[in-house]
Parts: sequence; structure tokens; C-alpha cells
Amino acid sequence: MIGEMFYRDIDNDLWQFELHTTPPEALYWTNYKIKLEDIKIISKADKHIRNRIRTEILKDINIQDKPKETRR
Repeated sequence: MIGEMFYRDIDNDLWQFELHTTPPEALYWTNYKIKLEDIKIISKADKHIRNRIRTEILKDINIQDKPKETRR
């Protein structure tokens, strides 16, 4: 688990979350892809809202992990 992390959603609300991978050291592997179940929302909210936020966080992580295309 990594320490405190925060995410600001499309509604500009701030959410606290943690990443829990199995095994824990997988978080530092370059070839590990974070899964939806690795994201745990700490902030209080209804289950359907937490699921939406987890999906947004995963989408943003995947966008950040894509290599930028190089121009020739």
C-alpha cells in the first residue's frame, strides 16, 4: 500500500484512495497493470459512487501509463 493519495473527479470533488496490490511489491513492477480491485476509496460515499470514482481513477492511471507517440 502506498500512503495517502487523492483524486479530484469530474465534479471537482476530492477523494482519498489507496492502492492495494497482491503481492504488495507488484505496485513497483514496471509490467504490473493496476486493476479496478486494487483501488480502495477511503472517503465516505455510497457504493455506486465509490465504484464510479474507482473507474475514473483507473482510467486516468491507464491514460498516464500510455507512452507518448513520437513524431518522425
